[in-house]
Amino acid sequence: MKIRVSERHIKLKPEVRQGIKDKLEALERYLDRIISIDAVVEHEKNHFIVRLVSHLIRKKIVKAEAQSQDLQMAINEATENLKVQLTRFKEQLKDHRAHAEMEGEVEAGALEDPFETDSNAIDPEKVMRTEVHLRKPMTVAEALLQLDAHNRDLFLFDDAEGGGLHILHRHADGQIELLAPKY
Repeated sequence: MKIRVSERHIKLKPEVRQGIKDKLEALERYLDRIISIDAVVEHEKNHFIVRLVSHLIRKKIVKAEAQSQDLQMAINEATENLKVQLTRFKEQLKDHRAHAEMEGEVEAGALEDPFETDSNAIDPEKVMRTEVHLRKPMTVAEALLQLDAHNRDLFLFDDAEGGGLHILHRHADGQIELLAPKY
């Protein structure tokens, strides 16, 4: 997770800046799908304004803001507001997955195999083809972020560490499997 702290009309001491980063890093305990957080600390007349913008998977953005005459109180309040929103987002993800799984169980029994024919041969016209443009080689952690960012269940990537093509697969229960073919 990347954290950027910027200032407007104020110069933060290094220990205050580090304290902000520490508080924001602790938010990963509530949601592990945070890509980055931008923190802006402003000083206007006699109060401080802290704005937090977090970038999550699936291009979701969560914002929080707090104002106070005390800088530390504004930081704590903004962090708490962001924590509440991240927790709410995590619950929405859980509810959405549980709902999708229930629907999947109902529909699974009703579906017939589209490739099943009298001769048990697969019709080439029924095979869906998708072009895959491989980017630079990436680590498994980077591939996980891409899997979530593109809202897919499968992600093909060139592994920078082990070399070769690998596949990340998200199961219906949310568990992620790394497929590393051996030749």
